[in-house]
Amino acid sequence: MPLSRKHLEQFIEYLKSEKNYSPQTLIAYNKDISSFQDFFKKLNLSQIRLDKEFSDNFRLFLQYLRSREIGNRSIARMQSALKSYFKFLHQARILKSDWGSRIKRVKYSKPLPEVASRDQIAEILDLPTGNSLQEKRDRAVMELFYSTGMRLAELSGLSASNLDLNAGMLRVIGKGNKERVVPIGRIALQSLKEYLEKRDGELDQYDPEAVFLNRRGRRLSPRSVARIVRKYSSASGLMKKFSPHSFRHAFATHLLDGGADLSAVKELLGHASLSTTQIYTHVSLERLKKVYKKSHPRA
Repeated sequence: MPLSRKHLEQFIEYLKSEKNYSPQTLIAYNKDISSFQDFFKKLNLSQIRLDKEFSDNFRLFLQYLRSREIGNRSIARMQSALKSYFKFLHQARILKSDWGSRIKRVKYSKPLPEVASRDQIAEILDLPTGNSLQEKRDRAVMELFYSTGMRLAELSGLSASNLDLNAGMLRVIGKGNKERVVPIGRIALQSLKEYLEKRDGELDQYDPEAVFLNRRGRRLSPRSVARIVRKYSSASGLMKKFSPHSFRHAFATHLLDGGADLSAVKELLGHASLSTTQIYTHVSLERLKKVYKKSHPRA
């Protein structure tokens, strides 16, 4: 039954164990699908009626969301979660038909991300200047974000067995358990080596597979990693909203600014579709226009 809590829990576990979805995505999917379930439980519709009149009933759900002033971007995310859920139920033969195929996606305009300049990134990266284990770790975390374009969940889940320090490469386990190999830049590699050397010299007991550790020798959680980035970005005072994903935006945009091929950037980011990567070409062009208008005497 699509409104069953048990089936939702099975779906979330499937995304976690089989698809390697990040904790943030799992929380969002759980919340979005629960909203759908709660709405239709209140209407007390049978599965047969819900199936027969799905398109009309789903329009009621959309009207309900809009009455709560939920924007198209959030609705589109919710639709994506529900389409995946219904496909899962159909493949498990819980649903006779895939309800997701009857969902018409809401269109919305994606705003261009605000991208930090090279100087802004450098200022944030240079803030941890001390020799403590914590500061060595923090610098290595941020250098690796900017050097590789990794997602938050990918970096916090990074294991020692995925590192090849001699070759300066790492293996990233991305969305859907898809693997990619990315190079580590010279400065990031040096920061990582310094952190690992200090970690091995100061800690007696720790998780040997985890790369980035907390004070108890355990793997840093995604929330803790995000807190590190927020700490130094706030101290820099350069950008109001700066997150681990801001390093990813900067990584992609700065590569394109430097003339990198779009398809190569796509592979480095681990995007499934080139269209997802193309947003950074727009950002790069906008930056070029601003430089042109500012610098050219007859712009």
